[in-house]
Amino acid sequence: MEQTRTRMRRRFIGAVALAAIALTAMTAAALPARADNKDIARALAAIAALAIIAKAIDNNRDRGDHGVRPPRHNPPPEYNPRPRPFPVPEPVRRVLPGVCAIELIDRGRREVWYSRPCLQEEGVSVRLPQRCAAEVRIRGREVIVYRQDCLFEAGFRPERDRPRHW
Repeated sequence: MEQTRTRMRRRFIGAVALAAIALTAMTAAALPARADNKDIARALAAIAALAIIAKAIDNNRDRGDHGVRPPRHNPPPEYNPRPRPFPVPEPVRRVLPGVCAIELIDRGRREVWYSRPCLQEEGVSVRLPQRCAAEVRIRGREVIVYRQDCLFEAGFRPERDRPRHW
């Protein structure tokens, strides 16, 4: 885009210079041929002006910048145009540690449960569904436990360890 403008400017300046030379030649041909000192001085001044214009155009071509200018606004040094990636959240751990599995026998039925204190010690920080919770007495202590099949329905999966028997 900038190069096209530069070319157009050069062509325009060249056309104006050519027109000025042609007009000077036609004017000189229309006047009678008399040359006093004033006319010679004017002619030399016109030739010098054309030479200066031609030299400026030639220097502009040789410079190689072709009208490229530095940006008008420099951003502050702390500006960082690169986008920063969003932090990737750690995957939610929905695995139930096998060491927390307890097999309880109640009225002849065997069920696997997971105790809340053990899950907290093993680092399970996911909120467990309250619909799966029950309060039981184990070795004289009241403990909140979660039924395994209910936790499975909520999307949790066990590790490969065997449950402890009580």
